[in-house]
Amino acid sequence: MTSPILENLAKARSKKTSGYKLKNPIDHWREDPTSLRKSINAKCFDCSCNQIDEVRHCAVRSCPLWFVRPYQEDTNG
Repeated sequence: MTSPILENLAKARSKKTSGYKLKNPIDHWREDPTSLRKSINAKCFDCSCNQIDEVRHCAVRSCPLWFVRPYQEDTNG
């Protein structure tokens, strides 16, 4: 015999009614393709093989988007 708490938990997990889904920058761009910031974020995310850490540490300084790339660390002192 299983406890009612475990049964309710199993039911809640199987329903997945929250609808919450993490979105990546490409998903955000698809919602608003006219946004310049979302376009830049999506392009950098795509170029870095869908790895945000790779965007942060991008070393391709010849890229025209390098100075406006997302997820940069603040270096203004």
